[in-house]
Amino acid sequence: MKNSRFKSKTQSKKSTYFIASISLAVFLLIALPTGLSDRAKQAAALPVAPAQKAAFFAANNISSFFSRLFSSEKAGKETQKLEQDIFSLKNTVIKQADIIFKLKNELKSLAEFHEQKFAGQKPVIANIIGYDTVALRKSITINAGAKQNIEVNDVVVYGNALIGRISVVSTLTSRAQLITDPAIRIPARVLETREQGIVKGSSGPECSLVYVPDTAAAKENDRVVTSGVGGIYPGSIFIGSITKSLKIDGELFLDISLKPAVDVSRIESVQIVKQIKIKAGD
Repeated sequence: MKNSRFKSKTQSKKSTYFIASISLAVFLLIALPTGLSDRAKQAAALPVAPAQKAAFFAANNISSFFSRLFSSEKAGKETQKLEQDIFSLKNTVIKQADIIFKLKNELKSLAEFHEQKFAGQKPVIANIIGYDTVALRKSITINAGAKQNIEVNDVVVYGNALIGRISVVSTLTSRAQLITDPAIRIPARVLETREQGIVKGSSGPECSLVYVPDTAAAKENDRVVTSGVGGIYPGSIFIGSITKSLKIDGELFLDISLKPAVDVSRIESVQIVKQIKIKAGD
């Protein structure tokens, strides 16, 4: 116990002497006359030299730390801005690519339309702006209406393929009933065998060709086109290809399914052809 107290007192005395010697050295540095030799000044400053070095080293380290901190923060901001610029540039490239693909598809569709030769008509080009989500109704909304002279029963095509017909018209938009709508009826014929029938929708991805006699030779992969009967749809517009043609015992007609020529979910625009109006006496 006594040894411990003695050691504590000894350490306390040493600390007091050290502080006193540093204080004396600082006092002498301040109080020494101007003419005192450099050697005397150096001798007086000797006790505080380690403390000066430590303070100088610490100051340099702190300065260097903050310098690196500010430099790192600046670099981080520059990196973030660069990443934002790259992201924006990528978005611009994707947008331009999307526009190019859309224009290419529109040009291809128009070329096919002109090959079809719809009695010299100029089509109204419209963008698809909506899809009907009701299960038993298949339609699209387009950005062309009465202002663009669109009328009910005008024919909607994509290139040389039938999409449907206009069913509702407003001032700036219209609704087109698709060939997959269960309520639609389209006079048609099998291109290769010339048998006639009626295409109707099934609310699914395919259509049915009904009223084709069971004696007909229609088969898988045969093409179905509009027949021109009825005065709404011009003749020879491609509707789709037969995927199934079956004879059923006891039935008078073949069970025929066909796949539409165009998947509407993969196109962005359509062309509208004016309805064929038959005058009295024609």
